[in-house]
Amino acid sequence: MKRKMKIIIISIINTIVVSAFGQSIDFEELRYGALKGKPKKVSTHIMHLVNGEISTHPRCEICPEYQVYNLQGEITAEQQYVITEPVDALSQGYCFTVKNQYSADGNVDSKAKRSKYHGIDRKYQDSAIAPAIIRRISGDTVYERINSGLRNWIKDFVYVNDLMISSRTPQNETFYEYDDIGREIDRIQVSQDYDFNDTIYTSIKYSNAGLKLEETDRTVSYLEGELFFSRKNKKSYSYYASGNLKSYTKYISDYMDLSKNPKVKIYFEKFYTKLGNDSLEIQHSGNTTQTIRTEYTYQKNGKIFSDESFNNDILRFKSSYDKKGRMLERKFYKKEGEFTSKHIMTYKGKKKIKEEIPSPNLYYDKALVDFDKKGNWVRINLYEKNKLVSITTRKIEYF
Repeated sequence: MKRKMKIIIISIINTIVVSAFGQSIDFEELRYGALKGKPKKVSTHIMHLVNGEISTHPRCEICPEYQVYNLQGEITAEQQYVITEPVDALSQGYCFTVKNQYSADGNVDSKAKRSKYHGIDRKYQDSAIAPAIIRRISGDTVYERINSGLRNWIKDFVYVNDLMISSRTPQNETFYEYDDIGREIDRIQVSQDYDFNDTIYTSIKYSNAGLKLEETDRTVSYLEGELFFSRKNKKSYSYYASGNLKSYTKYISDYMDLSKNPKVKIYFEKFYTKLGNDSLEIQHSGNTTQTIRTEYTYQKNGKIFSDESFNNDILRFKSSYDKKGRMLERKFYKKEGEFTSKHIMTYKGKKKIKEEIPSPNLYYDKALVDFDKKGNWVRINLYEKNKLVSITTRKIEYF
């Protein structure tokens, strides 16, 4: 017998979001997330199909996209087309190129430029002043400044014994306090946005074993010098006897003066299995009560075998997994229980080589993704109304 046990979780809530063991679908994270392995150079090429004819996307013709890395994984050079207004196939924008030089003391000298403008009056663009990271060390204290003339902002940071003591940006300033063993216990963030002035007071409590039990935020907001509202949020954590996280709950108060004792209600909950896997996520909103039942079945090795999620006894989705606990397929259903689409993953040995993603965003019906041996995507085909409309390829060179 492959199955060992079945766990049934029943919750009566308002609105529910379920995530099965870290297998949640995030197309943007897949497309723009960090690279695996040690990349040396990455070149991206976009092609699109118009009336059945395939051609290079105009943005790639005027501004080939690439990133160059050193052995430490830092970007030494990159180029990309920056869109300022999405109005057509090319879109208004410009080619943005950056070159970085890293020194042994951690300083970064960057030289950046804009070129090949499309649909933009250049005289209204900022001059290309090089951004830079500058560090100064005095005893146990490190002062760091990030300055960008291109974006007209400055960020200052102060560290003592590798702990951040303060940070400052044009919009806010934050101060941190730690206990004797370096755990953060208090934080004050002051921000200003036009006529609003907000202060957030954060307090963190730990158990005798050093586990985080509670984090409380109290926000006080002023509008043109007058108290606008005061809000209190709280995050609480519970643990198994082994010390593994059992649950995480976020509470949020009504948007009113705290002196009137506003109702503090559960906003978000997340539960974990004893093995540390995600078990259930719940988000509360509105006044309609729904009942969600999610069943998880496990293999003898403790890896997940399958899951099924129901909304008021109507099937939402169900998934199957291989012996290693990797998702093979997830089928999605409408409110009436009618099958709509499925997410499929294909593996070869230890590596995922293909993935079919239904409705990756608002614009496409399906995405087919190919991966290399390192687990990085190298080709994405996008479909609209079951017709191929875009092909994006990446050439990745490794050290």
